[in-house]
Amino acid sequence: MDKKFKYRFQLFNSTYNDIKVTVKAAKTNADGKIIEGRHQSYLIASDSEDEKNDWIMKIKANMSKPPIYTLMQAKKEKVKAGQGDVQFRDSDEESITG
Repeated sequence: MDKKFKYRFQLFNSTYNDIKVTVKAAKTNADGKIIEGRHQSYLIASDSEDEKNDWIMKIKANMSKPPIYTLMQAKKEKVKAGQGDVQFRDSDEESITG
């Protein structure tokens, strides 16, 4: 990282608890079509510690797990509660039995 930026942090691909954590981003091309970004890391610099912390807070608030984790957690909780099988609906409203 560039040492001239006092308030900075970097987002990058890594592995956490044997789970690959990937930085993903989207952008629009010249035609306005949304395409996936190709960066492996992002360096974010700010003018103050408060601004840096604000960036971190907002990024954390917009991070998400892949939907499969949410589905698996819901299923686990149902099984623990003794309620057996559970059904989910995907974005096309088709029933998915888990």
